[in-house]
Amino acid sequence: MVFKHGTSSLPCATGGPAGDPDVCGAMTSGGSESILTAVKAARDYMRATKGIRHPEMIIAQSAHAAFFKAAEYFKVKLVMVST
Repeated sequence: MVFKHGTSSLPCATGGPAGDPDVCGAMTSGGSESILTAVKAARDYMRATKGIRHPEMIIAQSAHAAFFKAAEYFKVKLVMVST
């Protein structure tokens, strides 16, 4: 069901039923998977567009555990702030 939902939702979000051939996307089910995907996408985008090779991510000490996991997986330095 998730696959069917994703294939029907993405064209609508990218310019109508026909979609836009220059736009692509991905859908996650939420939680850790969404956080990991977002961190990786941000890291890859900033590397490609800004040349950032040693990214940093500022998070609260109370942040979801997936941010800590993403930092380790994708070599992103964590900067924690107290809440």
